[in-house]
Amino acid sequence: MRKIKNFKVFESVDEIDPSKLNEIIDNLTKAISDISKHRDVIKNYAKELSSFQNKSDEKGNDQIDDAVLNLEEVHDDIDDVVSKIDNINTVLRSYSDNGREYMYTGKK
Repeated sequence: MRKIKNFKVFESVDEIDPSKLNEIIDNLTKAISDISKHRDVIKNYAKELSSFQNKSDEKGNDQIDDAVLNLEEVHDDIDDVVSKIDNINTVLRSYSDNGREYMYTGKK
């Protein structure tokens, strides 16, 4: 379980230039698209290699078994990364549309 960190609130806070904010959002959206393409390739490799996995319980795992396992873990990790980047875009769009809103204090 993660703890929410307390953030210090200062009197004067600089605002992000709207064009820079849009640039960040656009680049992160492109990153999601690129990452998603690689996620699909990795998933396909895991499926392809799984047909070559060791079917015998006697000798344990081999290199192919290990590769498939790692590819599946990478696929899950990529899902997590895409989700986090999507969340970043959501909060940045909220900032762009609504201005600064303090998320954990109830202050505006």
